[in-house]
Amino acid sequence: MKINIDKAVITDANILIDYIEAGKKVISLFAASVKSLYVPLPVLKEVPGLSIAEAKKLAITVLDVEMDVLNEAAWIKTGCSFNDNICFLTAKSEGLICATNDKRLRKTCESSGVQVLWGLQIMIFLVQQGKLTKREAMDIVMKIGKINSNITLDLVEDFESKISG
Repeated sequence: MKINIDKAVITDANILIDYIEAGKKVISLFAASVKSLYVPLPVLKEVPGLSIAEAKKLAITVLDVEMDVLNEAAWIKTGCSFNDNICFLTAKSEGLICATNDKRLRKTCESSGVQVLWGLQIMIFLVQQGKLTKREAMDIVMKIGKINSNITLDLVEDFESKISG
């Protein structure tokens, strides 16, 4: 299945945390391969080891969040965290793809017509674009699996079949 990314992307913290710990190269390659890669400033503050300066080095655009978005994020009833609400509201209003592994945020986005992207789909996209080798992708997914218990052996095997197919 070919992954087509024809819009700018906004990412939440969980994807950045995995890639900052396991493979910063993926983030910089991805940012260079899409129209823009955004992270809202409050979300960036959730990511250990990723400063505004480091985000800019990786070609991530850090978004200042408008007061009206902050206010709406505080009261909107989605079941998501405040920062996930910021990602959702920004993606919806700006027509962005939301990159997240958070199931509640994905459900909220999908029910509002916001396109979503799983974290590992970022590497599938990069492999399909010829910007990341299959071996590099497998090495990184194994590192992510060691730090993120949600990356199960089944997910790794599914990922491998997708990049090999």
